[in-house]
Formats: sequence, C-alpha cells, structure tokens
Amino acid sequence: MRRQREALFDAMLDGHFFYSRKRIAIALEPDLLYAVTGFLGDMGAEVVAAVSPTQSPVLERLKAATIMVGDHSDVETLARDADLIVSNSHGRQGAARIGVPLHRMGLPMFDRLGAGLRVQVGYRGTRELLCDIGNLFLAREMDHESHEHGHDDHGESHGCGGGSCGCNAV
Repeated sequence: MRRQREALFDAMLDGHFFYSRKRIAIALEPDLLYAVTGFLGDMGAEVVAAVSPTQSPVLERLKAATIMVGDHSDVETLARDADLIVSNSHGRQGAARIGVPLHRMGLPMFDRLGAGLRVQVGYRGTRELLCDIGNLFLAREMDHESHEHGHDDHGESHGCGGGSCGCNAV
C-alpha cells in the first residue's frame, strides 16, 4: 500500500506540468463528475464545463466555470475551446466533430476492449487516470511539435494551442 501511495504521489508530481492551464469539459454521472472534477482541478486543470445527465445535490459543490444538467450536445457546445473532454463512449462523436481529444470514463463504455477490467479506484486507479490523461496531453503536444512553429504568410497562428512545449500559438 505504501509503495502504491508513493507511486501515485510521484506521478502527481511529474504529471502536474501537463495539467497546468489545461481546459477540460466533463460529462459524467453526478458522483463521478464530482470526484473527477475535484481531482483534475487539484492537478491544476481548469474545468470549463461540468455536465450531469441528472440533478443531484452534489452538483452544488462542483468547482467548474459552467455547471449544468444536460446531455452530450451541451458538452459539445461548451467544449469548443477545451483541451480535453472526459465522458463515456457517447461523447466520441461530439469530440470528433469539434476536434477535442476524448478520455473515456464512466458508463457505458462500449467502444473499448477491456474497459470493464481496468482498475479505476484507489491509489492504482488514480495513478492510471493521471497517466492516461497526462499521456493524452503529451501526445497532443508531441503532435504539435511535429509541425512548424510560427505563423503563416498572413500572420495567422497555426491553431495548435500551445502548452509546455513553449509554443504560444492559439
């Protein structure tokens, strides 16, 4: 147990650089929404939208720019400037339409093999969540580094979003 806790703390220390200033939209059931919103906020991310399919007293305790009872079309609208969407498998179409990466979480999870076998609780589950989302951010930044930094002939930015790689393009 002690080694798992220390591994989680090490991952949090290493990973917080990738979470800092990231804008995340989350659409989950109320209790999971509360837990994930708090965790991502503690890691330094800004939760720009928290969408629940049902009303619950726990929604009053959320720390997010926008909190609402809604559906995935609401998330798609609110996440246009987000760096990540966290949702179940139903979020995949909206995320693809607006070009925002999706981290699948919650139920249903019908488009990933082994989703029901993953550890998602305790120190190990939290560490896995931290690494999975951090790796999404890292992959996006690595893709970002593969193109030219700077602006086109008309002074327009290339729209990659910047991040810890040092690019300030928006």
